[in-house]
Amino acid sequence: MSPQVALGRALIGRWVGDVDTSGTTQLAEIRLRADRSAIWRALPDGKPEYGEWDRQTRKVTLTWTNMGEWTGLYDPLRNTLLLEPVADSTGAALPGGATGVLRRVFR
Repeated sequence: MSPQVALGRALIGRWVGDVDTSGTTQLAEIRLRADRSAIWRALPDGKPEYGEWDRQTRKVTLTWTNMGEWTGLYDPLRNTLLLEPVADSTGAALPGGATGVLRRVFR
């Protein structure tokens, strides 16, 4: 298989978009750092939640200290992160997940 430069992009930086964590959608930001730490907060002045992130090609896993685990798919062509709820073996969504679309901010 030929090299895929777009998939090899670093995901570090600021991501902003609409996130639904409990039935209500809110504007939020996630900051991914090079040391695999992450910070999530509702905008404009929400309390920060700390955690870590891991990446397997297009799949990104965000693990928060107090909010459980989120799973996202990275779209390298649109530079977006699509959050999907984590499901158990029966396909039912586990509590604590999030849905939404985040876009990378380059400023």
